[in-house]
Amino acid sequence: MRKLNAKQRTRLENIVSELEDIVSDEQEKLDNLEENFSGTERYEKIEEGISALEEAIENIQTAIDD
Repeated sequence: MRKLNAKQRTRLENIVSELEDIVSDEQEKLDNLEENFSGTERYEKIEEGISALEEAIENIQTAIDD
């Protein structure tokens, strides 16, 4: 795979930062849901979204580091 130039690397780092902010917001939302929502479809969807975003962050970070 071709190495990223500095501009591309910076753009991806900014995207990672934005995604991390979104993960933080979603995790806070999840943490603040009342206990009776635990195990509901809504709760699971938020968890799935967080996991997908974390995976995307890892993949982008790999592209930056390679």
